[in-house]
Parts: sequence; structure tokens; C-alpha cells
Amino acid sequence: MNKRTAIWPVAALLSACAVAPERNTALEEARSAYSTAINNREVVQYAPVILNKARDELATAERLSREQSDPVPVTHHAYLSKTNTAIALETAQLKAAERAVQNASAERESLVLQARAREAQTDAKQAQLAREVAEARARASEEARQQSAAQAKAAEAERSTAIDQARQAEIAQQQAAVAAAAREAEVAQQREKLNALTAELNARETERGLVLTLGNVLFDVDGHALKPGAVPTLDKLARFLNEYPDRNVLIEGFTDSTGSDAYNKNLSVLRANAVKQALLSRGIEERRIGTEGFGEARPVATNETAAGRQQNRRVEVVIPEGSGVGGRRAK
Repeated sequence: MNKRTAIWPVAALLSACAVAPERNTALEEARSAYSTAINNREVVQYAPVILNKARDELATAERLSREQSDPVPVTHHAYLSKTNTAIALETAQLKAAERAVQNASAERESLVLQARAREAQTDAKQAQLAREVAEARARASEEARQQSAAQAKAAEAERSTAIDQARQAEIAQQQAAVAAAAREAEVAQQREKLNALTAELNARETERGLVLTLGNVLFDVDGHALKPGAVPTLDKLARFLNEYPDRNVLIEGFTDSTGSDAYNKNLSVLRANAVKQALLSRGIEERRIGTEGFGEARPVATNETAAGRQQNRRVEVVIPEGSGVGGRRAK
């Protein structure tokens, strides 16, 4: 009697005597066994046919488990799957052991051949070593001679480098002195021109830089268009700015207290922009010109008299030190 015919009576008896459980332990064991085998590289390599039988039996058990409630056929095919899986594992272990024996035998033969080759190589190396020792002694003598010559050459190169470095340092120092003198001369020349501009334009030195005041005589009353009398002053200012492109200006507009705050603020902005446009027309780049309108803020005289109001109606051009656009903000 083979295993398949022996299982059926037991399965039939179990079917007649008991109610099938919800979980089929045989099917779960078959799944687990097959999962372990299929992940074993040796089983897949050495027992693929038997492993495929285990897979097919497990697939049949899975299908029957889904299609019917009778657990007996399911348990039968699960048992066959588990049995085939075990046979596949044993087969793989046997073939792996045989392969290991074959490999060990081949390895022993290879080791013997390698030992013989190493022995021959040792003899050749000993002869080569004797030749290399003699050559090494000759090279050492030559290297000592060359090293002595190289040291003398390096000392000479170091002395020459020190002389060059000293010469270069002296040249750099002279160049720095010339550059510093040139900068000082340029600063002095610029300062002289600023002083001349200060005298010509009746400007004044402040902590913000040079401040040039354009009085109300250059604008009509309540107007912002520049009068012809402003041309000489603006020409001189433009010549200075064109000659020194690193200097910038801030143009600030002011009014007296006559009129509303909003009106005076707008009028002061228009007057500052009129001076800006005049400088733009004379070739000054817009990025170098800042403008602000302060209206009646920051009066320089009383607004109670006509003379005081006339002094307060003005445009101030600030030329700050360096390349910044310095200025104050209306409060």
C-alpha cells in the first residue's frame, strides 16, 4: 500500500467523527514548510522537480480550502505538499554534501599543484634576491652621491629664493608707498576741489558732508520749475560729480509753513525732483542721486517774517563723504 492510499482511510475517519476546525493546521504547516524551502538556495538548485511537486500539492490544497468546507481533501494534499518539501530538503542536503566532497577533492589537488609551484618560485626568488642585493648596494652608493649633490643644489636654490623674496618684498613695499602717495594726492586734490566748490557755491561743511543750499530765488513762488539763475550753480555741481564718479548726492526739498502740510510736502518733493532732473540732463547717473521732500519740517529761520519764510523755501544738496548717499529722514 502506498502513502496516498494509506492516508485516505485516516482522512475519511476524521471526516466522519469530527467537525472540521476553522483553521487547518496541516495546510498552515505545509505553507510554512514550502516557504522555508523556496527561500533555500540549495533546495531550489538541487531539488527543483520535487519542490515543484510540493508547490502543486500546496496549490491544490489551497484551492480546495477555498472551494469546499470538507477539510479531508485539503489535509491530504497539504500532507503530500509537506512530505515532498521534506524530501526536497533532504535531496538538496545530500547533493550539497556530494558537491562539497567534490570541491574538497579538487581543492586538495589544487593545493598540491600550488605548493609545487611555490617551491619552484622560491628557488627562483632566492636567485633573484641575490642579484637584487648586489644591485641594491650599487644603487645605494649612487643614491648617496646624488643625495649629496641634491642637498647642495637645494641649499643654493633656498638662498636664491630668499634673495628673490627679499627683492619682491622691497618692490611691493615701494609699490605700496607709491599707491599710498597717489591716493593721498587724489584725496588732497578732491578735497581742494571740494573746498573750491564750497567757496564758489557758498556751501558749508557738516557732519553729513558738504551741504549746498539752493534758495527760493531759483524757483517761482509756489512753483517747482528751476529759473535760469540756477544754471551756473548746477553746471558747477555736475562738473564736480562727473569728475568724481564715486561721489553721490542727496537732494532735499523744504518749504515754509504757508499752506497745508500735504501741499508743502508735495511741493518740496517736486522741487527736489526738479534739481534731480537737471543733474540727469547733465549726465549724472540716476543711481547716484537720492531725493527727499520734507515740506515745512526742519526750518532754518522763523516763519513769522517774510525774510525767514524765504530762507525756509530752499533745496539742499548734500555731498556725503565717500560713495554713500547720506541724508536725514523727515520726522
